[in-house]
Amino acid sequence: MTREEILSQSKEVLTNKFTGEKNMSLVATKVSEAIGKKFQFKIKNTCEDAVRIAIVPAYFDTLKLISTQSGIVKSYSDPTALNAAGLMAAVDAVLSDGTVVVTAAVSGENDAEEIIMSGVNGRTIREFLKYRETNALQLKSMTIKENTANEGNFEHEMELCKVNPFNRQVTETIETSKFYDRYQYSKTKLDIDFGENELEICDDLLWVMTVPSGSDYTITLRF
Repeated sequence: MTREEILSQSKEVLTNKFTGEKNMSLVATKVSEAIGKKFQFKIKNTCEDAVRIAIVPAYFDTLKLISTQSGIVKSYSDPTALNAAGLMAAVDAVLSDGTVVVTAAVSGENDAEEIIMSGVNGRTIREFLKYRETNALQLKSMTIKENTANEGNFEHEMELCKVNPFNRQVTETIETSKFYDRYQYSKTKLDIDFGENELEICDDLLWVMTVPSGSDYTITLRF
């Protein structure tokens, strides 16, 4: 049975047995979230200041070769090409698997300031970003969850822009705080529903997100 058939059958069974026709849209939404496509990743910012992360870097080259004691290691977190295009304010790193050192540690003076990123459930960020290069995805909703016991800091912005090599496009800004209700039960989670304006995740989308200092996020993208 295909995913579409499972979804259709589940909606019909749940609607008839428990909810009636009036609640069909609610049931459909919950079933879709349960069995639909989703990708999760983590971002932890140990820096004193907020950092800007390119969640989706469009078609810009992000490869950087790093020399280590065990040899040359590939990293896909380099924002040099993206920043050189001058489309937005400077980005600190591109979403990738691993740790990006923003400020190196100095013995006896300070600890390293780092951005730590990883996929969840055995999936890598690299796998996801490579997939969207040839398979456009329609983002229906997303959840930002603060993993510490602290109340989440959701006073930040996300910037979106469809880019091309020919001319500058308009950048759209999403103020995440507008999706946060101070009366909501959970103070560590923010849900953003794109409704009918689904966001296309593809090879010409540049999506930059500000991550506040001390934040430890798990982000879920639902398609």
